[in-house]
Amino acid sequence: MKFIEPSFEIDNKGRTMCKNHTHYQFFKIPYKTIYEEKQLEKILTCKACEHYYNNDCYFPRREIDIIERDRQRERIKCVLCGNRIHRLLTIVQSLYYEAKFNVKVPLICCDCHLSLNDQSFMQRTKLRLVGFVISFLISLYLIFYFFLAILAVKVFIIIGLIFLIFWFSMSMKDIKKILYLREGRKYYQKFISQSTVDEES
Repeated sequence: MKFIEPSFEIDNKGRTMCKNHTHYQFFKIPYKTIYEEKQLEKILTCKACEHYYNNDCYFPRREIDIIERDRQRERIKCVLCGNRIHRLLTIVQSLYYEAKFNVKVPLICCDCHLSLNDQSFMQRTKLRLVGFVISFLISLYLIFYFFLAILAVKVFIIIGLIFLIFWFSMSMKDIKKILYLREGRKYYQKFISQSTVDEES
């Protein structure tokens, strides 16, 4: 049985597309309507391709299902911002280049890809970092005063504990985002900005 080798390209919105996808001609239609864009978002995945159903793709159906399950469980994240990779084809492209050419392509979400293209990545992440830090500081301020109110009125202790658990989970998300963005900025400065400087010189 002959397997279909995938071939990839990235459109102007940072979306990875497979040239051997059975809906590729639809992907390439310029100036899509809003309805067509929504349709594109639904079928821009290996699972909408006939090669997936025929199980004649380079990636077996079972492997694609495992990758998709990991993606949905947020085990596969963008190296720059820590957000979940939204598109299965982005992950498949990275795995294919690593297996076929021994080239490790970093997994980057569409938003970060766009900000890299217009060279606004550092500025955008700085604004996001500031936003998460402010959110965390406001939550600390509110929890402090809420804790004082709980001490004053002992009836609200159970409600206060529920609120504390909710606050803790929200604060942990802010802290994780801050850490992911800091790591992404370091990765950008180490690999991407350095390669840009090398290309210019």
